[in-house]
Amino acid sequence: MKSSHLVFSPSPSLFFPALAAASREELLTTLAGALTEQGIASHRDALVKILLEREAVGTTALGFGIAIPHVRSMVVESTVVAFARLPDGLGFAAPDGEPVHVVFLIAAPYGVTGALYLPLLDAFAAAIRKKSSRRRLLAVESFDDFANLMTQFVRPKVLETLAR
Repeated sequence: MKSSHLVFSPSPSLFFPALAAASREELLTTLAGALTEQGIASHRDALVKILLEREAVGTTALGFGIAIPHVRSMVVESTVVAFARLPDGLGFAAPDGEPVHVVFLIAAPYGVTGALYLPLLDAFAAAIRKKSSRRRLLAVESFDDFANLMTQFVRPKVLETLAR
């Protein structure tokens, strides 16, 4: 299956509407486990290690209650976005000091099949900078909200970036 198809066809198995996680490691382990169970990642523990190493370099929390952990790895088969809402919030060393309530995990392989990685990351980062777009990210509560966000908002931004 083409990576572009997976990015714009979100899977309910990668959607967590009310995830309770006591730590970043627990959160990332849950999300990496979902990717592994779906055959998107070949090794959960390796993926968690890479994600935690990325967090050690600098937090992927961007403020406003949103984090975008992201990774390119040889253990990832396809480019995907997973979603988790953390009703209780989670300390993520965000620049504004606020807990994270919404997480969009971007995972991609190296090479051509991972070509959507940077455009996806750019689309989410740009959305956080603009208040109306940020509201759309924070408003995701159901899988339909997530699917609509990906197809109606993120997809056009990614295609625009790829067209440049």
